Amino acid sequence: MVKRVAASQLERRENPGSLRGAEARYRASEYLEAQALLRMYERSLNALSAPRADARWCECFYLRAQIAQVQGNHRDAIAFAQKAADSAARWDLQPLLAAAKLELAKGSALGGDHVKAMALFHEAQTIYQTLGDEAGVAQCHLGIAELRYR
Repeated sequence: MVKRVAASQLERRENPGSLRGAEARYRASEYLEAQALLRMYERSLNALSAPRADARWCECFYLRAQIAQVQGNHRDAIAFAQKAADSAARWDLQPLLAAAKLELAKGSALGGDHVKAMALFHEAQTIYQTLGDEAGVAQCHLGIAELRYR
């Protein structure tokens, strides 16, 4: 999982609308529950008048992209991953930027845009290498290999 961007009252474990709670539901394959918690988290951000430029939205968009991807909704996965990548780039959140680009690559590959997917896998790989994240690099290699041998 991606490291936490900011600690706040919204992200406490005891908060049922927390991002961490949604991540736990996602890891448990409870996607509908994770989406419900993300909606609560988004309502909390909106209630705090957090602008879309706020870094907390970034992780929310990324998790939404992951959930959409596993549910086979590649169009939404790409849209949310793009929002996450844009936000991560704005805040210079390199681990999250790499993860968002990886999700974008997966969505593009599944959507049939192999040229774009290949470029995104390489972009994510470069970031992961800079971070020293061998697992991230390996995921990119896997995606690249799958594209080459389809």
